[in-house]
Amino acid sequence: MVKKLFAKVSKKINSKDADQNELVKNSALSFSVKMIGLVANYCFVFFTARFYGVRGSGIYSIFQTTYSFFINIGKFGLDTALIRFVSQFRTSGEPEKIANLYFKVLRFVIVSSLICSVFLFFSADQIAVLVFHKAYLSQYLRYAAFAILPGVIIAVNSDALRGYKNVVAYNLLQKVLTVLIAAFVLVALHFILENESVPTIAYLIGSVTTTFISIVWWIKTLNKVNVTGHKQEVKFSIAFEVASSMFITEMIGFLRSMADTIIIGRYLTVEDVGIYKVAMRTATITSIALSSVLVSITPKIAEVFSTGDYKRMAQVVQKSTKLIFWTSVPPLILFIVFLI
Repeated sequence: MVKKLFAKVSKKINSKDADQNELVKNSALSFSVKMIGLVANYCFVFFTARFYGVRGSGIYSIFQTTYSFFINIGKFGLDTALIRFVSQFRTSGEPEKIANLYFKVLRFVIVSSLICSVFLFFSADQIAVLVFHKAYLSQYLRYAAFAILPGVIIAVNSDALRGYKNVVAYNLLQKVLTVLIAAFVLVALHFILENESVPTIAYLIGSVTTTFISIVWWIKTLNKVNVTGHKQEVKFSIAFEVASSMFITEMIGFLRSMADTIIIGRYLTVEDVGIYKVAMRTATITSIALSSVLVSITPKIAEVFSTGDYKRMAQVVQKSTKLIFWTSVPPLILFIVFLI
C-alpha cells in the first residue's frame, strides 16, 4: 500500500527517471519501517503514561533531552560526515577506505562519548538543580550518562549503513529497535519494580541491545563488499573538517527542537513536561513522509555530488521536494479530519 502510494506520486513526477525511481523505492521502504517505529514509540509512551502517569512521562522526556544533548556532543557530527564519505568511496569502489575511515571515527567518538558520560555522571546533581530546578532528577540523569556511548555507536553505525543506501537498516537502528526493545522491557520490569526510573532503565537496556545489533550489521556489510585488508589511508582531518560544520548545524537544530522541553522542565512541573511531549508526538505524525524522503535523499545527493554532476543533483533535489509535498498532504488531511 505504501509502495503504491509512492509509486503513483513518482509517476506524476517522472516515472522514467532512474534517480526518481530509486528515491521513491527507498522512501517507501523508509516510510514503512518508520511506521513500525511510530507504533513502537507510541506503545512505549502509552505504557509509560499508563504505568507511571504524566509524571513518569515527564521524567522520561527530560532524560531523553539530556541524553540527546550529550549524544550530539559525543558524535560531533561525524556520523553525518560518514554518510558523505561512505557514499563517495562506495561509488568509486574503494571499500578499504570506508573501513579505514570508519575505525578512525569510531576511536574518536568512543573517547568523546566516555568524556561526556563521566562529565554527566559526576555533574548530574548540579545539572538537575541549575538547569531544571529539580534535585530529584539527578538519578535519572546518571542513567542517561550510561546510555551516551551506546547511543553514539548506534548513530555512527546506522549512518554508515545509510551511506550504503541501506535505509531499512538505518531506520530500524535509529527509529525502531531501541524503543521496541525498551517497550517490552518496560512492561516486564513493571511487574518486578515499582519505580519511576523503570522507563529510563528500559530505554538504556534497549539502547545497549541495539548497539550490539548495529555492530553485527555493520561488520556483515563490510564483509559483503569484499574489504580485502589492503590498507588505504584516509586522513581523519578531512572527515573532521566536514563533521565540524555538521556538528554546529546539528546542535543549532537540537537546541531549536529541545528548547521547549528544557524551558518547561525548568519553570514548570515534570507533569507539564509529560503532557506537552505527548501532545508534540501526536502533532508530528504529519512529518513522517518528510523524514522518510530525507533519509533516502541524503546518500543520493552525496553520491551525485561526488561525481560533480551538479545539474543532476539539482534535479534530484527538485523531484524530492515534489515527492515530499505530495506524500505529506494525505496524512495532513487525515490529521485535520480527526481533529475536527
